Amino acid sequence: MTNPTLVFADPPAAIAGPPPGHGTSPVALWLAEVRKHPGRWVRYPRFTNGGTGGHIQKGSFAGVEPGEFEACVRLAPQDEWIGKRRYHVYARFIGGQA
Repeated sequence: MTNPTLVFADPPAAIAGPPPGHGTSPVALWLAEVRKHPGRWVRYPRFTNGGTGGHIQKGSFAGVEPGEFEACVRLAPQDEWIGKRRYHVYARFIGGQA
């Protein structure tokens, strides 16, 4: 057995903000539009996974600060499932009131 190769290197500085390309996600673009209608609940037009609402509230999408949006996820009616559970996410812009 040969010894593994060790590569000694200091890690680069962390880059603040969302990962590259994060700003163009469909949810981030949708939230930018929801922001134009403060206080009104809006349903995302596509199905999402069950964690999307939490990510919105935590500010995990580009251009979104924690607490700017209230969001919730609801199980879609079973007749809308295609082999697995589907979820609808709803959000409203509250402007950091939370």
